[in-house]
Amino acid sequence: MTPRAIGEHIWVEKDAPKECKEGGILIPESLERTPRFGPSVLATVISVGGRCKELKAGTRIVLKDIAGDDYHYDGHTYTHLRERDIVGIAE
Repeated sequence: MTPRAIGEHIWVEKDAPKECKEGGILIPESLERTPRFGPSVLATVISVGGRCKELKAGTRIVLKDIAGDDYHYDGHTYTHLRERDIVGIAE
């Protein structure tokens, strides 16, 4: 069972983060990030509320890694956000 979005809310599942950066340098997850300069990540839309205009389930999107709130359910991590938090659509 996956969460069902309402209104302008969206549920996504982020892609697994890469552990190694270019050049083989490992960056610890505990490294504090500044929200303004956080890296972008890819995610797949799981559920879309009725007031969302541009998205549908299965769409691949780009968002900042600090966007939304993460929830753990049934072994999966889902991220809740609003349509305005999305940077773009990955094509």
